[in-house]
Amino acid sequence: MKRVLFILLLITVIAQAQERVRFLIFSDLHCDLIPDADIRLQQIMDKAAQEKVDFVVELGDFIFAKEGNRPLLEKTEGVELYHAMGNHDMDICTKEEYMNFVGMAAPYYSVDKGKFNLIFLDTNSFVDENGTEQDYANGNYYRSGITRERIGSKQLENLMIDPEKINLIFSHQPIVDPYSEAVVNDDVHNKLADLVSQGVKIVAFAGHTHSDNHRVVEGVNYIQINSSSYFWAGEKYADTTRYPSEVYAKYPSLKYVFPYQEPLYAIVTISDRGEIEIEGRSSKWIGTAPTQVETAHPLSNSIQSKKFSF
Repeated sequence: MKRVLFILLLITVIAQAQERVRFLIFSDLHCDLIPDADIRLQQIMDKAAQEKVDFVVELGDFIFAKEGNRPLLEKTEGVELYHAMGNHDMDICTKEEYMNFVGMAAPYYSVDKGKFNLIFLDTNSFVDENGTEQDYANGNYYRSGITRERIGSKQLENLMIDPEKINLIFSHQPIVDPYSEAVVNDDVHNKLADLVSQGVKIVAFAGHTHSDNHRVVEGVNYIQINSSSYFWAGEKYADTTRYPSEVYAKYPSLKYVFPYQEPLYAIVTISDRGEIEIEGRSSKWIGTAPTQVETAHPLSNSIQSKKFSF
């Protein structure tokens, strides 16, 4: 009996000694392109409260910086919410204007969470025709070609990695996209791969592609978080049968997407031993499923649940 009690006590002590973080993560809500953004955002915030997570991470393409969106932004009040800026967040404004709107102190930053180091990168730079590095602003990135989605040189000088901690990297565009031919941030990946080879624990989360996948590239775990709202199909697959005509008139880009009935997000739990559990979520398509759509990225209306160590 004493032996059993000792073992139970030992298990309890070991469990208590572990430190962990638990957070909700979502991406690509695109509040200005869908008719039910208020409902989706409220459901996400309600889930975060219900699960009593430590904090919430939003991976960009969230909301336009305009006064009419203040009521939407108010739904996040009282929530420990961290942002990674997305390309479409600068469709109508500069980075500074967007940061002021959502309450960001800097475009890239780190957050100390005990044994965990949260790193938020800014992937919204491009190189112009003169070879000069430029920030995204007012939709200028649309004409920037394959030099888009860059992590700026200043960030490259200091990626804010702490070799003594679990490093969780968050960015809108993926550092490595195995489904894209464009190689933009290989210098960043090379640094991360070198650190991982030395035993530094790193895992990177990104949005942008509206896809759900997990790849390990040279030891670095890259996790793509699906959009909370839809899969972007483009003009080739335009469809105006899912909503009334007045909805398409108000949201003209809506005809190019395959929307999800329910918002997608994930609850992520990570221990200081590098054990990670992702509790994902599935939805259904609104209208017909995109069975005939050709796409470079895996097409899915879910975020898969999974467990792994890194």
